Amino acid sequence: MRRVEIHPEAEEEFAQAAFYLDAERVGYGDVFADRVRDAYEIVMTYPRAGKLVGRRARRIEVSGFRYAVIYQILPDLIFILAIAHHSRRPGFWRSRLR
Repeated sequence: MRRVEIHPEAEEEFAQAAFYLDAERVGYGDVFADRVRDAYEIVMTYPRAGKLVGRRARRIEVSGFRYAVIYQILPDLIFILAIAHHSRRPGFWRSRLR
């Protein structure tokens, strides 16, 4: 199994989304965090499970939320590029590609 590295901005997006969702509905941020971690597990176990986004990145949906985990498969690791809301401008994370 490859190791996983998370871009610092993706970590911040994750934290901000969980905080926002929890403020909207108490406990919802924790549910979101669990679902994002579930998506990470799927990516670690089945790296090619996500749909291609361009030629170098993939996306896997966060179950039950309008978010996706955007990631890149590299020889020695899986690099999480973004935790992207579906309504956010497409491709904002492309500058993070390695």
